[in-house]
Amino acid sequence: MKYAILIFSLLFCACKDVEPLPFDPHDARQIEGMWRSGQHPTWTYWFDSVSDRQSGYLVQSIFDLNTQLVEQHYAYKIRNDSVIEMLNLINEKPRIVTAYFETDSTAILTETFNGLILKTKIKRF
Repeated sequence: MKYAILIFSLLFCACKDVEPLPFDPHDARQIEGMWRSGQHPTWTYWFDSVSDRQSGYLVQSIFDLNTQLVEQHYAYKIRNDSVIEMLNLINEKPRIVTAYFETDSTAILTETFNGLILKTKIKRF
């Protein structure tokens, strides 16, 4: 029940119109919106921020052959200019992901996982 209240409050706050941000390759607040990876299987990311663009809700999904295989839900918080700290709403494992924007419609997400550096290039829908 507490997750339903959290999700509803995040979605309700996110419904306001917010001015677009000027382009800055290191400003992670630009992450808001729908994104997808170009690799197979296709990963999709829906970042929905609250009014201050410093926190929000992420739905991350994996699709293969037009079928959704996985859907994960995260709360996220922007730290500094380029770091997104995500907390899985199911198992509460935090992740820190750095976002670098090549253009206003392409970004590279970098995450360190068990000593490995994982990079994912995403494109805006």
